[in-house]
Amino acid sequence: MLRRLLLIAGLLLLLVAAPSALAATPPPSVDASAALLVDVDAGETLYALNPDKRLPMASLTKLMTALLTIENTKKDDVVRVEGPAPSVGESTINLQAGEKLKVGDLLAAALIQSANDAAYALATDVGGTVKKFVEMMNQRAAELGLEHTHYVVPDGLDTPGHYSSARDTYTLAREDMKHALFRRIVARTGGEIAGGRTLYAWNDLLKTYPGTIGIKTGHTDRAGWSEIAAAERDGVTMYSVILGGPSRNRRNRDLAALPTLP
Repeated sequence: MLRRLLLIAGLLLLLVAAPSALAATPPPSVDASAALLVDVDAGETLYALNPDKRLPMASLTKLMTALLTIENTKKDDVVRVEGPAPSVGESTINLQAGEKLKVGDLLAAALIQSANDAAYALATDVGGTVKKFVEMMNQRAAELGLEHTHYVVPDGLDTPGHYSSARDTYTLAREDMKHALFRRIVARTGGEIAGGRTLYAWNDLLKTYPGTIGIKTGHTDRAGWSEIAAAERDGVTMYSVILGGPSRNRRNRDLAALPTLP
């Protein structure tokens, strides 16, 4: 038992904190609208802050977009860009109408760089229309028991009635991570895709927190800075969720330093 607690603590301590400083200070508080920490192997929730509160989740939406894509396509299937994808703003890979890309490349763009146009291209391809795809999103959410989630768009830009919760985010992420293709993509810090495009990951923990295996960040004005992260060390797997953090740095710090016990 003591060994397991020590392993858990090792997963969560701030990389910038010296061991002596950590011992001398109480567990850090979490500055977020909601948070969740789960020891996957033990099936135990170690920390929860408003875990079922309905909140805007920004690009964590793409966890569902990716899940439906993986469940309904193959990575080498070719997608012809059409519908609203080329006109979507914020984070994009500048897709052009009529352009053709493989599903795998669009998934990488949507999950690594959080490209909104890639999410819309996949939604149009899988659903036929964005409206139909959103219906599929909500149906799949119901099947997974995501009682505090409702989708209106496939990318996560601020939209009334579009929300999820920390606990639902964790449940959805676990479903995503059952797929090898998804796991490979969210563990990447970047890469090249079609059209000579270079991707850069928004998930800072992949570079700064040893053991991180993914998975997805999100940010909008209404949602704040959000992320679900997963890490593995010495046979212990932990998932932590932050929704509505005040800044990118604070979100990263809280994810790495969530208390080991409530």
